Amino acid sequence: MKISPETIHHIATLSRIKLNRKEADLLSEEVGEVLGYINSLNEVDTTNISPRFHAVATTTLFRDDIVGEMFSPEEAVQNAPESEKGAFIVPRILG
Repeated sequence: MKISPETIHHIATLSRIKLNRKEADLLSEEVGEVLGYINSLNEVDTTNISPRFHAVATTTLFRDDIVGEMFSPEEAVQNAPESEKGAFIVPRILG
């Protein structure tokens, strides 16, 4: 697929990118090659292939969300450098 250097210049202008004529010519060829390759993918027969979100089959690696043993507020903060009434005390960030 051919993309003209004028189209490349137009896209560059919209993107606020400065290109000289040589750069526009090179980009025209390169973008044309990429679009040509993408267009060739339309020729692949995908009749019996199911849609996928990933190229390879994946399984979830997350564990089941099961409620387990809970800590009391005092146990949760027992190793904190500073705590008060079961809450962490941290340095003030905003004045």
